[in-house]
Amino acid sequence: SVVRVQRVNLKDIEIGGMHIYNVEATISTSQYAPLLLGQSAIQKLGKISIDGNKLIINSMSPTNNSYHIQSLRNEIKKAEFEGKYSIVLEKLNRLQSIDNLTGNDYNWLCACYYYMKQYKECVLAAYEADQNGVVTDASEKVSILMFEGDSFRALEYFKEAEICLKQAMDFANSNDEFAGVNLR
Repeated sequence: SVVRVQRVNLKDIEIGGMHIYNVEATISTSQYAPLLLGQSAIQKLGKISIDGNKLIINSMSPTNNSYHIQSLRNEIKKAEFEGKYSIVLEKLNRLQSIDNLTGNDYNWLCACYYYMKQYKECVLAAYEADQNGVVTDASEKVSILMFEGDSFRALEYFKEAEICLKQAMDFANSNDEFAGVNLR
């Protein structure tokens, strides 16, 4: 028999006080389908072992996890500086699997998509950053809006481009950080 499923992205799952982020899952319409957590999701919690019928999760210590996250961000910064945008995207995907993206991460994401001429992805990343409310730095907000606006322009959505670029200008003009800076 055929069972219909739908793919979803679970932004945050908490298990025993530990969080895993951005877990791809499937939802079955069958009432008899068991609820399962896949191995790829479980491995995000740390080293796993099985003792009889018991799953043992040795979580990563916060220090190691923080060090790993910071190390990834340093690698992203270096690759972005070198113009290796596909490497930046790969590392941002890895980062997103263990932690929530920051405003700066979304700025990198939008920049990579824009420079790789993946304009739709740039617009979607900018939208996601806005929806997640993670962009708190004024320069990141303006930068993401500019990438989004320029991407809309490249896609020939001129009205949307004008709206984004106007928002970037208005935000910059209302923020002391940009006093005396000519954005265009």
